[in-house]
Amino acid sequence: MSAYAPLYVTPASTIEAILSSLGTADAVVANNVPFWFHVFEEGQGYIIAIPNTDFSMELSNENVQVNRQRQNSQLFIIQNTARNQDLILDGRLEMLARRPVQSLEVERTINLAPGIDVTINTQELSGNLENTNSLDGGKTIVIKLQSSPASGSLEMEQTSGKITPSKSARLVFSQDIPVPTTIPGKADIIAFGTTGVTIVRNPSVEKHRLVISSYGFDAVAGGWKKDKHVRLIADTTGNGLGDVVGFGDQGVCVSLNNGDNTFQDPKLVLSEFSFSTGWRVEKHLRFMADLRGTGRADIIGFGDEGVYVSLNNGNGTFASAKLINLAFAYNGGGWRLEKHPRFLADLTGNGLPDIVGFGNTAVSAIFNNGDGTFQPSKTLVQGLYYDSGWRVEKNPRFVVDLTGDGKADLLGFADDGIYIALNNGDGTFQSVKKVSSDFSLSNGGWLVEKHPRFVVDLAGNGCGDIIGFGDAGVYVGINNGDGTFQPIKHAIAGFGCNLGWRVMENPRFVADLTGNGRVDIIGFGNEKVFVSYNDGNGNFKPMEELVGGFGHDGGWTIDKTVRYIANVFS
Repeated sequence: MSAYAPLYVTPASTIEAILSSLGTADAVVANNVPFWFHVFEEGQGYIIAIPNTDFSMELSNENVQVNRQRQNSQLFIIQNTARNQDLILDGRLEMLARRPVQSLEVERTINLAPGIDVTINTQELSGNLENTNSLDGGKTIVIKLQSSPASGSLEMEQTSGKITPSKSARLVFSQDIPVPTTIPGKADIIAFGTTGVTIVRNPSVEKHRLVISSYGFDAVAGGWKKDKHVRLIADTTGNGLGDVVGFGDQGVCVSLNNGDNTFQDPKLVLSEFSFSTGWRVEKHLRFMADLRGTGRADIIGFGDEGVYVSLNNGNGTFASAKLINLAFAYNGGGWRLEKHPRFLADLTGNGLPDIVGFGNTAVSAIFNNGDGTFQPSKTLVQGLYYDSGWRVEKNPRFVVDLTGDGKADLLGFADDGIYIALNNGDGTFQSVKKVSSDFSLSNGGWLVEKHPRFVVDLAGNGCGDIIGFGDAGVYVGINNGDGTFQPIKHAIAGFGCNLGWRVMENPRFVADLTGNGRVDIIGFGNEKVFVSYNDGNGNFKPMEELVGGFGHDGGWTIDKTVRYIANVFS
């Protein structure tokens, strides 16, 4: 079960932020989502822990109070039975969320009457765990919260303070958006070279492994070209492992991850979204994202007529592509890669990705219905769009959580500073406002073609901070927690333009390499890969060599190769 757990646990960064703010380890975060807890015996009682995090709490001494936020709320304590395991591992969570009592074997159901708080003594829970051995030999239970209407939320409260649930959509991979920066666990290097796919598994950084002799530039490796084909990493089976997905000449190919540093040979799983069916890198975006909360990535593409979706069947195959929304279309709406950024991000906090587009006259969104379809397009804000002067080649824009509430906000780098629009949490946004003059063309000479900028949680409080690769090194702007930022600060001298780092030759990423829930800096130099580790407080240590190879001078050129930092192994 542990391989499945990372898809449903709160990231370590969020847990650590909660524990830090409370000064205690007595916190559980949940919000209408399954959580796998690993339970093991210690002394006279039991410990409950979230896999891949440092979070744990004693079951014998703590009280967990569930506050009713909506009517018809229930707390389900779900048994760890073979049937339940099969249902959940089969990805039938969309059905389970609607009718959990009739679908799952439930240990206990607690109805939350209006105006009444129910306190559950975890010692009582621990008494039910003795015979619930999990597949890996430990003890596992699932605690699931459900409320009606679905937009409601439940909070779990400790005597030391209230915790607001924090959630984020499943990780999304696309050729237009950098590999997500908040990756649970330890990230790996995966690179598509001239001869195939090479990985360096973290922490075994001393060994390069050619794991697939395909998806490469050379003819013998399939003749994959950056100007024709898209190559991504995504979990297509729900086992927590990153598979290789390629959009090729004849269709979509998948190489399943065996989990032991090997991958299966490419298998054609779909004939659509391909070069032969008219999909072009310069016109059409393609994503892999879990659209329904099944734990398995679906395919979503922005085509000539609108948004197309191919749902994951759960058995390694994909359903035929369907045109599910006319928004963001190349033909009908005039949406262009060179003018109109588009993102997948969770705007509502339900754990499902919505779609946001920065168009000619407005920023608009289509909200996810949870079944692979989306609602009609809705205008979010006036500003940050093309006709108001925002340009892809000058003004990076991001859809990211700036306040730590689990709902994505909008941020853009204008010529004169940083502008944001905060999410009200109900599908509407506040007006665009300027919050800083830093990281801009007029204040520091920041240019897209020279200075990559990211928005990512550096301090572990769930709020997006700014990290920029400037002329003299790496600079950061720490979020105050409300979408405003502290003054720009020089973090380290490495990875900067003045030291020879170039956008077209030296990709730079921010991802967690150590598993502490804090992002580190990784850069592909001309000959080697370098790293600067986060000290856990948002500060970075001096740049050092991580592993040799993968450099521009060694043939890893941007026209022939693709390099990622991604959590390929759970």
